[in-house]
Amino acid sequence: MTKSSRYPSYVDCVVQILSQSKEPMTLDALVTSVAGQRPITRNARGAISRALEQLYQAVPMPLGHFGWLSSILTGSMFRHPLANDEAKRGFLLLDELEHAVFFPEFFQCYSVDNRTLTIELLGGPTVQAWTEVERQIWSLRLGEEFVEWLDNAGAMGKDDLLISVIDAANGRYGMRVQPREVRDSEVIQQRNLELAKLATELVHEAANDGYELAIWGLAARLIGHKFYINPVPPDELHFVLQKFSSLNESERGVLYPTSNFTPPGEGMLAWEYSGKKLAERSERSIFDFSDEGAWGIDEEADWQDIIDDDPFSPDDDLFLPDIDPMHGWNPEMGDEICDAYAAYLEALEHSSGEELPLSHDDFHLLEAELETLANLEREFGYLLPDQYARKDELAERLFIDPETLVDPGWDDPDAFGYDGPPFWNN
Repeated sequence: MTKSSRYPSYVDCVVQILSQSKEPMTLDALVTSVAGQRPITRNARGAISRALEQLYQAVPMPLGHFGWLSSILTGSMFRHPLANDEAKRGFLLLDELEHAVFFPEFFQCYSVDNRTLTIELLGGPTVQAWTEVERQIWSLRLGEEFVEWLDNAGAMGKDDLLISVIDAANGRYGMRVQPREVRDSEVIQQRNLELAKLATELVHEAANDGYELAIWGLAARLIGHKFYINPVPPDELHFVLQKFSSLNESERGVLYPTSNFTPPGEGMLAWEYSGKKLAERSERSIFDFSDEGAWGIDEEADWQDIIDDDPFSPDDDLFLPDIDPMHGWNPEMGDEICDAYAAYLEALEHSSGEELPLSHDDFHLLEAELETLANLEREFGYLLPDQYARKDELAERLFIDPETLVDPGWDDPDAFGYDGPPFWNN
């Protein structure tokens, strides 16, 4: 058995540890826990950080903690503006937030989740629910018993459906009807403003860190901040962002500041906006991804100020690699060297071997070979014996954990704009 097949990957370790943890964990705690499951290298911290970035359910939380979405959802409550068509036909059109609530694993792999949910209807039966596509939008099908329950409760379009999460991991939820006439408008309005403020801060924070935040990523972070653990949930997320924040949504779901923001006032209600927005979303797909730069945002700007920053170009400072001032300059070479090569030289200096250092270009040439082998192993699930030996030899020589080089989009031809079959199917 090869060394690479004796222990689980960093991603597998993070999934197992975080999904079974009763409390959110810090990165340091994760590193310690992963060390109990597999040997770790000097690059382990970076590998675990990248694993957290790849896992949708690994949700960033305050104070540097990470929680597992299925776990931190418990106790949350959400508001769904009920449409006449939904009440009559027994389904709910899901926005991205509700999709993450009912099917937390969906945005990890963007594939159909076939699990059946158990929905406890207040004062009525317990029904089963599942996903369907209704009007080209992901929906939750609840069936005739749900329709009868709504009818007995006197529910109709413009009323709210309050959704409580009992146990997301096991698919157990509760629902109750809140007639429009008993809405506490002032409290809900305050909750809407609080949601808009937090959402804007989270989008700013992501942009300042150099990446874009899509609406489904924002949904997970709002849940991670436990915003929805409150007996009074705000209105529908898209409606709140449109009416109360300075954020707008691109055609592929990425949030960005808009220059035509109008302060909150009288106008369209949540249930009216929800139907309009869902109709617009039916004309596009949440799977339409493309690479775009991050948006520049003034960190000090007030959350309701009009923000009109342009997207960073690849030439801006945000996209320049960080150079360690202690290792970013090699006097003997007379020019700057990258962090990876500097780390290699440092590791070689502290090793017990007598091997001469590779040149800068030779190091990257071998690093590229190691990266190719690591990605091939990810795609095929195995390597030939000679390839395993070569991979281990390169990893030892370069002081690099191969898993830190794996590209999650390696086996996704769409990520490279390639329309034909992958080379191994030719």
